[in-house]
Amino acid sequence: MNDRLLRELAPPLDAQEIGSLFAPPPWGEKSVQSPFARVIACGEDFENDKVAWEPFRNNVDMDMEARVLQQSTRESNKVICKEGQKHKAALRAWQGVSHKYRDILRRRSSWHLISLFEEKIISFLEEVVSGRSEYLYFNVEDAYHRLLIHGLCEFHGLVSKTISNIESDGSIGCANLMIKPKGKNRIIQEPYQGVPMPLLHFLVGADKGAPLAASGA
Repeated sequence: MNDRLLRELAPPLDAQEIGSLFAPPPWGEKSVQSPFARVIACGEDFENDKVAWEPFRNNVDMDMEARVLQQSTRESNKVICKEGQKHKAALRAWQGVSHKYRDILRRRSSWHLISLFEEKIISFLEEVVSGRSEYLYFNVEDAYHRLLIHGLCEFHGLVSKTISNIESDGSIGCANLMIKPKGKNRIIQEPYQGVPMPLLHFLVGADKGAPLAASGA
């Protein structure tokens, strides 16, 4: 009853007065911007507004910060370790490649062809591991391309053999390459997570200064 009488006696409120009724948080506008909002607002002038981060930094739990940093360090070390294992396996595989193939494999002009051929070979390796395939055939006419494939096969621990087709007139026709695993599906490169390091990645790393001296290259 008293509330109704007070509302009837009160004069009408304007827009500003109505808005002030909802001013306290969480309904009204924030009186203090968050550090992220201030940094976004200052744009390129971030260097002059570093103080915006102070409230955020002061509220970070030190133990939580240490746990996050430790977890990040462990994950980073795992990635580095895995890449190091792949590189060591690739280096051992490179040692098994004949010198006559190494020279042409390291030519930059051959790298686009290596990428095309190796994509098929790696797919074949995955099928060998899963037991879905035993042989891979390449129909290759160019002798230089066949040399590249032979070198790739040596790197990936595969046996490659050129099979020439004899035409009816006795001439040698198009040559095919038959590829199969050595022994009982033995692969020189240990397939970490099912996929060995591609030769092209190894060659690019060597071109950027990765050590190849131990391989005798």
